[in-house]
Amino acid sequence: AGAASKPVVYISAMSIGFTEFTKGLRKSLPNIAVMQGLDRAVGAIRSLIDYASLRKVVPEIASSSKASARAVLEKTLKSANGAAALDEVASKKLLRAYGIPVSREEIAQTAAEAVTIARKIGFPIVAKVVSADILHKSDIGGVVLNINSAAEVKKAFNDITARVKKLKNKPKLEGILIAQQVKADLELVVGASLDAEMGPVVLFGTGGVDIELMKDVALAGAPLDAEEAKQLIGKTKAGVKMKGYRGKPALHEASAVKALVGLSNLMADAGSRIASIDVNPFLINSKVGVADDGLIVLNNEAAQKAEDEIHLVARSRPVLGRKAADRQVPDAVADAELHQATQRLDAGDMAFRAPYTCDEGAGQTPEAQAGRARERRRRRAAPASRCRNPAH
Repeated sequence: AGAASKPVVYISAMSIGFTEFTKGLRKSLPNIAVMQGLDRAVGAIRSLIDYASLRKVVPEIASSSKASARAVLEKTLKSANGAAALDEVASKKLLRAYGIPVSREEIAQTAAEAVTIARKIGFPIVAKVVSADILHKSDIGGVVLNINSAAEVKKAFNDITARVKKLKNKPKLEGILIAQQVKADLELVVGASLDAEMGPVVLFGTGGVDIELMKDVALAGAPLDAEEAKQLIGKTKAGVKMKGYRGKPALHEASAVKALVGLSNLMADAGSRIASIDVNPFLINSKVGVADDGLIVLNNEAAQKAEDEIHLVARSRPVLGRKAADRQVPDAVADAELHQATQRLDAGDMAFRAPYTCDEGAGQTPEAQAGRARERRRRRAAPASRCRNPAH
């Protein structure tokens, strides 16, 4: 066994434990691995095989972004003027510069202008509020879908504008975004986050309203190349569906790969200036994939202040759902404060709360998951036996 070119393993079916006999057996067989318990032994052997398949030298992958994209990044961050986050229009402009497919859209300042834009883009369209002060657009009725006529465009424009004016925090309204409504066969989430210890990480998985229900996401360190992006996609159930599931046509994987590579380049180029990027949903069908929504939260004093407000309001209202008399603050006041504080930042890291796809990451904090993802990126050490790949 000592001269063999392959490891030799002896598996015993006896109960696991160190007895005088097993100690003597191991001592008498110095070149043979003695394992007890079939399930543990098979798992150990598989891990050994996975370890042998790892790259011994991992090449560094640099950002592959263009100079024009980096110029847009610098201009956008400079024009943010210390805001906690970029609004949707500014976020998508930056995403587009990094090669991430974005839906056709324009901002309207009047109902008549909204109709003109809608006719140019083509029905159906979607109308969305544009304001850096409103991150959760759907929560305040700031999104109207399935608009199919000029009359519906005018109504949507007026309804959204009226709702914004009623908000107590008086957000600044930049206009109403009139955007192409893409027919999606699958809603994905692609995102990125800056971990304090591990650096930038990217995320991919099932998105839309099912993101927290499905808990189908995977993480990887940035920047990524196209091959690594495909491997990340393949770790999720969404990736299986994209290949063509139960007779359905394959979806446009190339657009998702392009989005992941672009996001990872953006995070790498931004250094520590961007805290998180949330593209949810990323709509995909057999012909195209586009970022239907986008939010970029910056890593600055304003963002930190918004995060501190979230924690402060949470501490002042320890139990939600009780009657107003049982709380430390009146119900209406607490609800408004919590909603306004949460709006400023909470959406930026929402995507990173879902458990990791691998068993070893389940139940861990996002920071721990990001750490594991970054370590796997360095070592290319994501054992196939430990991660549930639905394709197998």
